[in-house]
Amino acid sequence: MIGGLAGTICKVAALPSWDVLDVKTAIEDATHIRRKQQRLLAGTVELRDGQALGTLIIDSPAHLTLLLRTLEQADWLDLADRDWSQLLKAPTEAWADHEVVAAAVARCGWALKHASPEVQSHYDVALAAVRQTGLALQYASPGLRADPEIVLEAVAHCGRALEFADAKLQADRRFVLEAVRRNGRALEYAWDDFRADREVVLAAVGQCGCALVGAATDLRGDHEVVAAAVSQDRGALIFATGELRADSQFKAFLGSLPVPSTPKPELEEDDQPVVRRRSSSTFFFGRRRSEGNAGLSGLLGKDGALMCEMANLGLPVAPGFCISPEDQESERPGSPWSPDSVNGIVKEALAQVEEATGNFF
Repeated sequence: MIGGLAGTICKVAALPSWDVLDVKTAIEDATHIRRKQQRLLAGTVELRDGQALGTLIIDSPAHLTLLLRTLEQADWLDLADRDWSQLLKAPTEAWADHEVVAAAVARCGWALKHASPEVQSHYDVALAAVRQTGLALQYASPGLRADPEIVLEAVAHCGRALEFADAKLQADRRFVLEAVRRNGRALEYAWDDFRADREVVLAAVGQCGCALVGAATDLRGDHEVVAAAVSQDRGALIFATGELRADSQFKAFLGSLPVPSTPKPELEEDDQPVVRRRSSSTFFFGRRRSEGNAGLSGLLGKDGALMCEMANLGLPVAPGFCISPEDQESERPGSPWSPDSVNGIVKEALAQVEEATGNFF
């Protein structure tokens, strides 16, 4: 029995093998109420899509309560599921909607950047975001960036997330030690004191040999530290000091290591900031930062999005900018790329490139 505030809405003959989405589909068939508009409650507990009906409902026949979302919210949820970047065109109310943002960050953590400050302070939303994309931590509220569980979850996915943790956590040796145990690459973004701390560095290279790149110079020349790093990943040898690599005893140690059958390079997660949609639709990249990433390839085009992502990874990408292909349709109503405005938009983007390079065009 499906009821609402005004009484019975419909009856559904559900099978024990059904999940909640199956019930919503049956309700849609009977009432023409879209699934995305439906919120089903068993008592006071909301049922989630994908949950097995047999594990949620004991009584038979079961009585469920149906609440309706607005058509607008249902449309926003559809966008969040299909292509969250299309929500960049939605009104600000969409980004203040907890449920909509939760659906968006479940697809891509970078969506947290566009959420309202109130939603950015929701623990469950921020946690879901950093589990998808570690660097989404930078868009969580200040209070959540000081939460050890959320920060450690973010660091586990991307070592660079440590850079955006609250200063008290960055200064906490016990916390940093746990962070590098979860992701050795976090060492590169730790404070200098910890990069020179033998125990911290050993923990980092034990998790990821190439974390040696973040160690202080004297530790990159330390036999024990480099041996631990190279034992974990032979590729870490390139980060050892030249003096140690030339040492005869260390060469003998290297010769005693088994030759790996297949190389297993440590790769950092390709987490990069995602762009906030702007009226000019130009996207700067270079100097270890960018306004776009590969997650928006549908908006920027594949090549443009990858250039943005490489810049954020710290690769030596020359500063530049790309233009959203869809906004180059100057005939489209509302497009900023009209003959009257295009010169100003390009000049604005070039000014960023000039500032980054010190050259003038």
